[in-house]
Amino acid sequence: SGLFGLRTCRQPLTGKRTGTPCLNWHLKRCLGPCTGEISPAVYREAVEQVRRFLRGQSAQVEAALRRRMETASLQLDFERAAVLRDRLQSLQRAMSDQVVVSTRAVEQDVAAVASFEDTAVVAVLRVRHGRLIGQEEYPLQAVLQHSPAEMLEAFLTQHYSQAQWAPREVLLSDIEDPATWEETLSELRGSQVTVRRPERGAGRRLIELARQNAEAALARALQARQRREGATGAVEDLRDLAGTARLPERIEGYDISNLQGDHATASMVVFSMGLPDKQSYRRFRLRAPGPDDYAMLAEALRRRLQRLAEEDPKFLPAPDLILVDGGVGQVSAVRQVLEEAGRTDITLLGLAKQEEQVFLSGQDNPLPAQDHPAAWYLLQRVRDEAHRFARTYHLSLRDAAMTRSQLDAVPGVGPRRRQALLRAFPSLHEMARASVEELAAVPGMNRQVAQALKDHLAEKLG
Repeated sequence: SGLFGLRTCRQPLTGKRTGTPCLNWHLKRCLGPCTGEISPAVYREAVEQVRRFLRGQSAQVEAALRRRMETASLQLDFERAAVLRDRLQSLQRAMSDQVVVSTRAVEQDVAAVASFEDTAVVAVLRVRHGRLIGQEEYPLQAVLQHSPAEMLEAFLTQHYSQAQWAPREVLLSDIEDPATWEETLSELRGSQVTVRRPERGAGRRLIELARQNAEAALARALQARQRREGATGAVEDLRDLAGTARLPERIEGYDISNLQGDHATASMVVFSMGLPDKQSYRRFRLRAPGPDDYAMLAEALRRRLQRLAEEDPKFLPAPDLILVDGGVGQVSAVRQVLEEAGRTDITLLGLAKQEEQVFLSGQDNPLPAQDHPAAWYLLQRVRDEAHRFARTYHLSLRDAAMTRSQLDAVPGVGPRRRQALLRAFPSLHEMARASVEELAAVPGMNRQVAQALKDHLAEKLG
């Protein structure tokens, strides 16, 4: 979208100025329809350029950009000409990545299917103006006792039924009634579409490439299913290890990360049916004084259970099992929090670091984890993921503190400019790589302060 100046936001457009333009507009990466300074016709033309590019008409788009750049130069609008030059160069780089499969300006969709038992994948190559411009993979369901040709016909029905445009030629690895599909797709396109199964030549090579892509995608799908089935078995094994009647479908793992009490953080990771559910991960900045892991762990669980009691949707549903990084001491600290909240129905386990022993709340002796290898491995994964997530957050807070310190040392950079800079450039290294012009384009900045910042970062970061 930045190549053509299209917006990436979802701000409603009224044709008038709506709020403050974002950094993309200041950096000339967006036409800025939110400013009200660009006509709908000009923006529609940019959208049409994207459509042409996606249809493989790259040469036409390149020629149009070149004409606009030359026109801007003749009008002495050198800033606009430079922006168009950069977009032209980006387009040329994108075009160089496209594989030329034909010297003719052919338009083709090439589809092949791969299947195993009840799982199938269709891979589609998109050839436009002789260039391979893209490829997609589509899973198919309920394919038992269906032939490859039947699978592809079912795919065609779904893929093109709502399409407003179809290519001039569709190549298929398997087809039983090409004439019927030619008639259907020709009606959708509004002109003749050829459907065939090539036996030799360039078309056959494209079919083989699509088939290889389909087989690779099928292998990934089967591996993912195997992981899901293995994860379900591990959850059942964990239920047996903990001796609970309820299956621990939602497991939450907690860990603390701090350096002598500074920037102390806690992580909450979630595994649903034995697999990471990263959208449900949560982090806590801890307030407990000093490097007291027990108090910090208790604070994290207390805050989590408070959100549960408030029915905060970000913290629903309740966990079936909680895992903490530690032994009897950590388990006891969390058990007290669960009792205070009246949530002793939640199974509580601890995984000690040294001996990798598993402790159940209320028991002093470790559980026989060696007899439940799948459950043991799952608990280790949850513990390690909680540790990784906590440490990542802890380091990000430390880096943010260092970044604030460095920016505060630059004359002219106050809280507002610092926040604007951090929104535009998330790290000091990205800031250091930016040009003075890009720094000055940040809302609230000017060239003098941008130059001071550039000099300061060059001295500190090299």
